[in-house]
Amino acid sequence: MSGGDKNSGRVTGKRKDPQPTEPSSFKRPNPEPMSPPVESHASSSSSSRQPPVLSPLVEHQSRMPSTPTLATMSAPPQLPRGRETTFLTKEDDRAPSAYHIDAHGGTQRIRQQHRDGPAITPRKQRVQAFTDTKQQADAVVRFVNARPGPTDEALRLEILDGMASPRLAAGRHHVEATVTDRGRGNVHVSGGVVRFAEPLSRLADFDTVRERSEAGELVHDTLANRRNSAAEAFNTMAIDQQRAFAARILGSPLPPASDGPDDKLRAHDRSDGKDKDRV
Repeated sequence: MSGGDKNSGRVTGKRKDPQPTEPSSFKRPNPEPMSPPVESHASSSSSSRQPPVLSPLVEHQSRMPSTPTLATMSAPPQLPRGRETTFLTKEDDRAPSAYHIDAHGGTQRIRQQHRDGPAITPRKQRVQAFTDTKQQADAVVRFVNARPGPTDEALRLEILDGMASPRLAAGRHHVEATVTDRGRGNVHVSGGVVRFAEPLSRLADFDTVRERSEAGELVHDTLANRRNSAAEAFNTMAIDQQRAFAARILGSPLPPASDGPDDKLRAHDRSDGKDKDRV
């Protein structure tokens, strides 16, 4: 063998780089982007090398746009997944208390902050009343306590007398009495004034507020003055219940309202010809 030692197998003179063995499909002058070439590990000149070609996955990722698209944008806010909060009461220095009232008047309250600590009350039948001022609310409680008989009926009599309204509206003060056949219900004025939760806020989901309260957390969010669907449903129920009570007390059914609640029930809602319930 010329230029080498036949016994040792060594080659003398100029050494040539070994040529890689490649499939014929890869020996193209201009390789396709999706067909990565097999690069030689012993090239004699870096200038003869082809630029590295990205794998299909890396190449696809490198071409992804830097601005968000419909596929990469976060999911839109979800509507409340549990029971909808009917209304809130808010004092300046405390987290809101949340109320849920079902179609039959069953009421549950979540008190996030109070002098006695947080509390979640069990569901009970309660009567709700609302006044324009704290002084009116305190007077209603005094009058209820002075009346004989069940406390919830005494509160309904105060509504019938025009001392309070059964209707929810932002900025009003809240009076509540428990329906009970043992002793007298706990009539009291709630702290703060009535507000409502924004539709997509955490406060709008009563069960979310309950879960967070049980975990020892406070829920704060933007408050609204406009009634939500749960508050509107409550107002319809409250008027129906109050009318049924008035019919029983008066001994005859009240005439049907033509354009809303009976005038006697709306007397507290009107001032200078304007309906305060329109917030």
